[in-house]
Amino acid sequence: MNKQLDLLNKLKNNDLFLIFIILQPILDVLTALSIYYFQASITIGLLVRMAFMLISIVYIFFLNNSKYKKIITSYLIVFLTIVGVGFLTNYFIKPNFSLFSELQYTTKSVYFVIMFLSYLLVLTSLNYSSKMDKYQSFIVYSMVIVGVVLLFTLLTGTGFDTYKYNKAGNKGWFYSGNELSAILSICFPMVVLFAVKKSTSLKKAYFWIPVLVVGFAAIMVGTKVGHLAIILVCALTPILLGLELLAIKLGKLSSSINIKLNLIISIVIVAAVALITPITPAFTNTSGHYSSVAEEIAEESSETEVEEEEGSGTEDKVEELEKEEKENFTAKLLDNKVLSVLLSSRDKYFIKLNNDFIEAPAQQKMFGMGYAGNWEKAPKLIEMDFFDLFYSFGIIGFTAFMLPFISILLVAVKQLLSLKLQLIRLNVLFPLMSIVLAVGIAFLAGHVLYAPAVSIYVSVILAIILAQIMPKSNNQLEI
Repeated sequence: MNKQLDLLNKLKNNDLFLIFIILQPILDVLTALSIYYFQASITIGLLVRMAFMLISIVYIFFLNNSKYKKIITSYLIVFLTIVGVGFLTNYFIKPNFSLFSELQYTTKSVYFVIMFLSYLLVLTSLNYSSKMDKYQSFIVYSMVIVGVVLLFTLLTGTGFDTYKYNKAGNKGWFYSGNELSAILSICFPMVVLFAVKKSTSLKKAYFWIPVLVVGFAAIMVGTKVGHLAIILVCALTPILLGLELLAIKLGKLSSSINIKLNLIISIVIVAAVALITPITPAFTNTSGHYSSVAEEIAEESSETEVEEEEGSGTEDKVEELEKEEKENFTAKLLDNKVLSVLLSSRDKYFIKLNNDFIEAPAQQKMFGMGYAGNWEKAPKLIEMDFFDLFYSFGIIGFTAFMLPFISILLVAVKQLLSLKLQLIRLNVLFPLMSIVLAVGIAFLAGHVLYAPAVSIYVSVILAIILAQIMPKSNNQLEI
């Protein structure tokens, strides 16, 4: 009984949500070990995350004091109803319905929305101001744990290889290299923001050490996503610092951050990243990737020349070809070897699911085709999150899923018009950079919105942004 009361008190004080952030790397390591050594299909990480999702639902409906509680609970009821209608629709009309796969995929996808709503309620509750920095810091602590684990496994040679064949990279004691890379990429701007805020003098420049640890770890995983994300964030950091410095000099903003010191350090780090990039696994893999693209371009060019030399058909043939091109427009549009290399053949799975969607009945168009569409032989996702979510949950379901992103866009535009330069602050811009990276990775590489290990960070950062830019009683940002 005392333990139950203690759990309720932690929920009401929001401490459990902080603890859950720092637990993420531990859950990820336990997940990898349970898969590699016990071949478990239901892992410890999945069980703990699903249990916490249920706890979060209880918190959303009964245990928070946010002024946004009513609108959020109303949205959640509508959202879960839409998902439930889609699930039941597919149960009755989908050609192949695997109950376990459908439940697993639906639960993982819903997880993102529920965690976003719970953290938004936490950060807009009465003690929001005192907790905001803690939530940002705990994301950083979590990333430091990930970075230290990766570096330790590199030094001891105990880590798992990111790729099975022909590519370099180490993913430490974690299971999915793609998910790990996405986590480090999305959270890296938060680590940089932490360093910028804490490095108030030269003596405190050691707060940039986590930036070096996390950045190096992300590059050593070996994926092009992590490699390009680190380069992008490092390149943008001096620009954002320079803009803030300019705004301060013009008297438009005031700041307690040591902009000049952080600007110098960030420029040095950009130079360091440029120097070490040629010897990293990510660069080796990416170079090979670009070589493949170049070969495909050369091959396509030679094929086009041959076709032009041989093409001397009749008018009937030309008309027939034009007709075929119109009928297979989507396939023709994506039937490009260069595009296939860049997207790692995801375009082929897109064509398959798109054809399924076109042929699907109206109910499935509205509420989705469920996990991997109307598959026949074996289910396969596109691994481009927005397309997967659209085809899985339909027009209505996908719109409901996108409301968190739409809400941020609408509130940001409204606040930008009223608060102007107050919104253009580092405390907003760096988390926003994280979300831009999350959207980009979700769109091109997947493993973000329906991967609980990744989506938890997206949920927290989304909630941080929205909580900061929402209108306050004094019409000021709490940054």
